[in-house]
Amino acid sequence: ILTLSFILKTNKERIKACNKFTYDIHNIENKKIHCIFTTGGTGIGPRDLTPESIMDLNPTLIPGIGENLRASGAMHTPMSYGSRSLGAILDKTLIIALPGSTKATEQGIAA
Repeated sequence: ILTLSFILKTNKERIKACNKFTYDIHNIENKKIHCIFTTGGTGIGPRDLTPESIMDLNPTLIPGIGENLRASGAMHTPMSYGSRSLGAILDKTLIIALPGSTKATEQGIAA
């Protein structure tokens, strides 16, 4: 199991670069990275840029993942409908953008 962890200040280019770096490790080192999980930056504030950063990589969006995350989160708080969490595939790597709060992240992983 390969685990990478990054803490980034909210900046679209930094987030995009981090996702691209993680994805490139898959290609350069021929590792089998099946999933990339991001946390935070999925709200509707001006600094919430994770979905745009991921979509800049041109993955295939999987709408049901974001829908499921919002629906399961709504069982705990109606605020989850403001989340722009998403799921996407980049080649064979699944990317899931989870909300940033610890509780919402745990609930999203459990969903």
